[in-house]
Amino acid sequence: MIVAFAVLREMASGRAWPIIAFSSAAWALVIGLDHSVLVPSLCSPNSTANWIGSSAFVAVISINDLAAQTFSWFVMLLAMMTPLIWQQLTHVWDRSLAERRVRAVLLFLGGYFGVWMIAMAILALLVVALRLAAASGIVAFVIGLGLFVLWQMTPIKARFLKRCHRLRPLPAFGLSADLASFRYGVEISGSCVVTCWAIMLLPFTSDVAHIPMMGTATLLMLSERYLETRDFCLPTPTQIYGCLFRNRKMSDV
Repeated sequence: MIVAFAVLREMASGRAWPIIAFSSAAWALVIGLDHSVLVPSLCSPNSTANWIGSSAFVAVISINDLAAQTFSWFVMLLAMMTPLIWQQLTHVWDRSLAERRVRAVLLFLGGYFGVWMIAMAILALLVVALRLAAASGIVAFVIGLGLFVLWQMTPIKARFLKRCHRLRPLPAFGLSADLASFRYGVEISGSCVVTCWAIMLLPFTSDVAHIPMMGTATLLMLSERYLETRDFCLPTPTQIYGCLFRNRKMSDV
C-alpha cells in the first residue's frame, strides 16, 4: 500500500492536484450516497426462503432504482478511477493545443467512463446472479475474492495491465484530434476494465463494508498500476518517485 500513498502524495503535491481534489469530492459523494446493489431476502409464494431462477433475478433488478444506481456507479468511478489515469490525462493535456485542451480532456473522459459504465452494469448483473446463486452475501464475497485471486495470477491480466500505461500520439487539429482523444479514452478504459474487473467485484459483493472495500480496492489498483515497471523499485518514497519518473520517460519514447 505504500506505493499507493506515495503516488497520491506525489499527485497532491504536484500539477496533478486537481485530480486528487476531484477524486476527494467524489469520495464525499460516495459516502453520502452509500448505495449498493440491493439483493434482499425475497419470500416466494410457497413461503420458502428465497426465489430461484429468472423470477428472483427479475425481482431483484426491478426493486433497484436504476437512476440512483447509475448515478452511484458514476460517482464511484470518479472517486476510484481518476487517480489511475493521471498520466493519461496529463498526456492528453500536454499534447493538445491550448484552445482545445479542456475539450480534449472531456472527450477522453467521455470515452473512458462510457466504457466503464457499461462494465459496471454488467458487473452489477453478475453480482446479483452470484448473490442469488450463493444465497448468502458472505459466500458471494468469498467467491468474488477467489475470482480476484485467480485473475491476479493470469497472464491476460498482466498483459492488459501493461496496456494501461500506453501513451499514444494525438493529432493536434480538427475532428481527427477530437476523435483521437475519445478513442484514446475508450482504449485505456478497455484495458482498465479487463485489468480491474475482479478487483471491482470486491466492493460490489460486500454488504456492510462496501465503502471500506472501495477504498481498499482503489489502493490495490493504484499499487499495481504504478509498480508495473521495467525494473524493480524498493518500496521507499524516494525510489518510488524515481521509478515513476523513469516510467514516464520510457512511456514517451
